Amino acid sequence: PWSPGDMLQSQRVYKLGFSFAYDLTRMKASYPHLRCLRASPVVAALVDVKELAHAASANRMNLRIGLATLTKFVVGAVLSKEQQCSDWSRRPLAAAQLAYAAADAFYLCLIFDKCVAKSNGKLLAQLVDIAELGDPRVKGKHLPRKAKKAVKKQMELAAKALERASQYAAGGGVL
Repeated sequence: PWSPGDMLQSQRVYKLGFSFAYDLTRMKASYPHLRCLRASPVVAALVDVKELAHAASANRMNLRIGLATLTKFVVGAVLSKEQQCSDWSRRPLAAAQLAYAAADAFYLCLIFDKCVAKSNGKLLAQLVDIAELGDPRVKGKHLPRKAKKAVKKQMELAAKALERASQYAAGGGVL
């Protein structure tokens, strides 16, 4: 059995989020007693689903969209954000807040799956690099907004991922 700290710091378990720098700050402030949130790095293998969707998009969709807009665009579903600004410090959480949190998590997973399927699995080979790009603590590492630069960056990432996969396979590993 893994502790929350083990899960958060594991390189083997990818954590999905959406522009989650603020969420990490709030988690640290809300749970200062948790040793795993005081550690550095706090969370490993973060995948920003917004960055992932941008990487999977042929027309390099705008990065200045929220989860509700991305959900509508990728999945075709309406995601209510009514509870977003409710009082999350009050316990117990209301049923509407729990439903909101569950819907956010569900749609993050669904968008992730759709992006991987759209790329014919190619994004899985790049997941380590995408997690690094999506880490809000790494300044200057996010995908650029201009499509020309984004295409160049994706080509570099693909080459790096292919090199890693080749090295892994040559070492007897199975992808």
